[in-house]
Amino acid sequence: MTRLVSLDFETTGTMPGWENEPWQLGCVEVVDGEPVAASRWETYFRIPADRPFSPRAPGRWAQLRAELAAAPPFADLWPDLAALEQRHAQLLFQIFHLPGQGGLGDVQGLGGCRDRA
Repeated sequence: MTRLVSLDFETTGTMPGWENEPWQLGCVEVVDGEPVAASRWETYFRIPADRPFSPRAPGRWAQLRAELAAAPPFADLWPDLAALEQRHAQLLFQIFHLPGQGGLGDVQGLGGCRDRA
């Protein structure tokens, strides 16, 4: 049996004078190539209403601006992400714990938001 966890970030995209920031994270466990629906998890991160998005940014961010402005900041969601890590510790170890090698704390585009309140 092959198990993995698929993570998908949606970001604001790059804009002059602004960091590329995540606004959504989705996760699902995949077993033998099939997603496990019961494991699906997603959340939005706070993006101020006046923060511009790149016109090339994918996703439905334009329809969610009010919801994103009211969403919790990334730092407030860190306990949820840590719980996610506990459920999938073996599968997510590499993602969360290899700074400088693609670990979550070092993903380009997070702009240090893990520590931002």
